[in-house]
Amino acid sequence: MLGLPPHEKYATTTEKVLNAPRAYLPAGTTRAQLLQLGWHLLTNYVVRDADCHAKNVALYYTALADVAYTPVYDVVTTQAYPCYVTNPPGLSIGWRQTWAPGKPLARFFNTRLGIAPRDYAQMAERLCESAVEVGHEVIEAAKNEPQWRSVAKQMVHTWNEGTNTLRSPKRDAGHRGLDAAIKAAGFLDPEPPEPSRTSVGRSELLAQRRKR
Repeated sequence: MLGLPPHEKYATTTEKVLNAPRAYLPAGTTRAQLLQLGWHLLTNYVVRDADCHAKNVALYYTALADVAYTPVYDVVTTQAYPCYVTNPPGLSIGWRQTWAPGKPLARFFNTRLGIAPRDYAQMAERLCESAVEVGHEVIEAAKNEPQWRSVAKQMVHTWNEGTNTLRSPKRDAGHRGLDAAIKAAGFLDPEPPEPSRTSVGRSELLAQRRKR
């Protein structure tokens, strides 16, 4: 934390990911780039990627006038694996690391990314609908690949929970979920969490932290 400006010392990890690159984004592109970051963040909540840390959000450039966030990369549904089920999001919102961020997430989009509540809701719904559509494809693929069935089951359960959490509790009955498809596929309840001391996002090649 040493050397950071005063307003950065107490910023959440997500705010740092937002603030640090802004000085490098060319004028006139900020709106589009903040929208790109917004899609990245929401995707993590839908698919439950606990391994998205600050290092997974990067910039690419060819010149000072051509700087942008990279396309989303290294996305994985960590909750599809029982040993990682209890891992929280790698990036915090409002000082909380939870898969049910509620209003603080919408507020962050509005106040920090400049994305209006209505636009935020539409973005979330588009991702949720995509997760439902691809979830059906995952179920179909698992029928032809029995060895992948257990991971597929965990994945669609996770996506279903992710969409149900991200969507507004006042959503109408027209919104589709994966409940019926999961039941029809015979995918029973997801596997319970397994105890694990593994720190997602920390390489096994790194030296052990010193005890204080």
